[in-house]
Amino acid sequence: MLSSTPSPAHDDCANCGARLAGPWCSQCGQHSHESGRRLRDLLHDAWHSFTHLDGRFGSTLQLLFLKPGALTREYFANRRARHVPPFRLYLVCSLLFFALTSVEKWYADHHDTHAPGPVVFDVEKAGAGPCEFNLGAGGTPVWVTTACNNIAKDQGKTLAKAFLGNAPKMMFLFLPLLAALMQLAYWRPRRWYVEHVVFSLHTHALLFTGFSLAMLLGLAATAWPALELPTTVAKVALFLWLGLYPYRAMRVYYGQTRARTLVKFMGLGIVYFTLLAVVMLLTLVVSAVGA
Repeated sequence: MLSSTPSPAHDDCANCGARLAGPWCSQCGQHSHESGRRLRDLLHDAWHSFTHLDGRFGSTLQLLFLKPGALTREYFANRRARHVPPFRLYLVCSLLFFALTSVEKWYADHHDTHAPGPVVFDVEKAGAGPCEFNLGAGGTPVWVTTACNNIAKDQGKTLAKAFLGNAPKMMFLFLPLLAALMQLAYWRPRRWYVEHVVFSLHTHALLFTGFSLAMLLGLAATAWPALELPTTVAKVALFLWLGLYPYRAMRVYYGQTRARTLVKFMGLGIVYFTLLAVVMLLTLVVSAVGA
């Protein structure tokens, strides 16, 4: 049986034997706290293993949110250890966003007393029902009719769940394509492709964080109606900042004039939202087929 009393601290790393100059071993990276003695240490290990964020997460988000483009500049200036790596930052922020999306949907389904009751569609009694349509001379593919009937059975709940499950994967695949567009937009002077990848990761991490904050404000206003006015003002200010942010980040990191940056911002924005609509449509189709 393990004792609940923590063992005394050691000057040497218990894992590799190297001399400690702080709480972390400079050789193997292990923390100096004792294993298995306190619940706090166990939770610390779980959090560290899942995110490896430690104290850097708050400072990284602060720099990302308040100084557009600065985090990307820090990364390529080889000041990386003080910040959360781009892929990990994107992963955590995107997972938080999609998790909050599920929570918001669940809250709306269980607390919207003004919503009408569900309309149950009985496929056996109604036949093909709303799925009785013809896509052309070749007829309607079986998978289209099957997917339509499955969606109608539960009023799209399975489709919504599948879409939320597939959207993070599709967005992650969308980022390399966006980086390729950035490569074309910033052809001269030539830059490494990875620069655009990191820039896209940072920008989308910020957008996911901003949308997560907006959802939290919305949930707060729903739970406490007295907060509706201040949360509405905060959301308006937040969305204005999110709309301006990509332009400002491009201006800071790539260092071009305001006019050239604005033209590229508008052109890339049109292409971005067009491709995003196509990606979301494909995600919807994939989700419907698998629902």
